[in-house]
Amino acid sequence: MRLVLYIIAVVLGAIIGLTAGGKPSNLYNIRFERKGFILAAFAIQIIAQVMSVKGIEFVITYSYIVYGVVFCLALVGFWHNRHYTGVLVVGVGCIMNAAVMLANGGKMPVSYEALAKTNMAHTAEFLKASGNGKHMLAGDNVNLEFLSDIIPLPQFLGMGMNVVSLGDLMVTLGILVLVAEFIAAKSFRPSINSGKFSVFRA
Repeated sequence: MRLVLYIIAVVLGAIIGLTAGGKPSNLYNIRFERKGFILAAFAIQIIAQVMSVKGIEFVITYSYIVYGVVFCLALVGFWHNRHYTGVLVVGVGCIMNAAVMLANGGKMPVSYEALAKTNMAHTAEFLKASGNGKHMLAGDNVNLEFLSDIIPLPQFLGMGMNVVSLGDLMVTLGILVLVAEFIAAKSFRPSINSGKFSVFRA
C-alpha cells in the first residue's frame, strides 16, 4: 500500500497550492470531467483485490484482463481531464505500471532484494506461493524489470509492502501537482516560449 506516500503528496501539494496564492475554497470549483470512468476503475480494482484475497480463481487467472480494463477506464478519465498537469503526470505513471503488468501476465513483479531491504523477505514466500492477484515475486525472466516494484521505501513511508515502482512515484508526483492545481486554481506547466517553469491560469 502507498497510503502514507499519497497522504504526504496531498499535504505537500496543498502547501504548494497555498504558497502559490490559492485557497481551500477553490476546491469547490474543480472542473473534473467524466469522473465516472476513474471511479469505476478504482472500484473494479478494489473489488478485484478483495476477490483475489478470498481466492477466487477467475480474478487470479485473468488478472491481465481485469487490470487491462481498469487501466483503460482510468486513462479515458485522465484524457478528458488533461487540462490538469497533475492528471497528465498520474496518467504517465499509470501507463508505466500498466506496461510492466501487461508484459508479465497482468501482475506486478516485486523484487526480492527490495523486499529484503525493507525487512519484508517473508512476503516473498507468500508472493512465490500464490501472490495476491496483482503482485508476484520477480523471477529471472521479468519483462520491463526497470518498471517493476524495485524501489524500497523507508518504513515510515509505507504500509504493507514497502516496495514501489517508478510508475508509483510518478503517480505520487502527479497527485502532488494535482492537489496544488486544485487549491491554486492554476495549471502548473513549463513555458514553451521561455523554457522556464511558470504558472498559468487553468
